[in-house]
Amino acid sequence: MTDISVDNIGSCTHDCGFTMKYDAKILPIKVEPNKTVNLLKKVREIYDMPKVPIGKEGCKDCEKLEALSNLIK
Repeated sequence: MTDISVDNIGSCTHDCGFTMKYDAKILPIKVEPNKTVNLLKKVREIYDMPKVPIGKEGCKDCEKLEALSNLIK
């Protein structure tokens, strides 16, 4: 949910950073054990990172998140 206006930015910020609100879209998936294990390994790798990974180039949501992060700094 990246359509928060500058006037409402305070509702997402706090002393330790900010809260990123989102709207989950649940999709059915075919369970394939080998692919699922690899996906879970990637999830664990990202979880164990000391900081958030850099977003994908050209991703509009990543760009908006970066802009929001810069506003808070």
